[in-house]
Amino acid sequence: MAEKLNRKGQVSIWIILGVILVGSILLFFAISRGPGIINPGSGGVFDMQSFLEQCVKEDVEEVVDLILPHGGFLQPKNFWNNVLKKMLKKSST
Repeated sequence: MAEKLNRKGQVSIWIILGVILVGSILLFFAISRGPGIINPGSGGVFDMQSFLEQCVKEDVEEVVDLILPHGGFLQPKNFWNNVLKKMLKKSST
C-alpha cells in the first residue's frame, strides 16, 4: 500500500513539473516576441480610431470607387438593363 501511494506522489510531481515547464516555455515566447506590429506611440495611449483608419482607408476607398457607379452594389441586378431603358427613353423624347 505504501508503494501505491509512492507512485501516486511521483505521478503528481511529474505532472506539476510538466505544467511548470510548459508554462515557462509559453512565458518565454510571449516575452521574446517583442512589441509586435502595433506601436502605441510615445504617449502610451493607443488611439484605436487612427489605427483603424490607417489600416482600412486604402481598401475602403478602392471598394467605394468600385461600387459607387453601380448605386452601392457590386453586381446590381438588372443594372445595365435599367440604364439602357433610361437611355432609350431619353433618346426617344
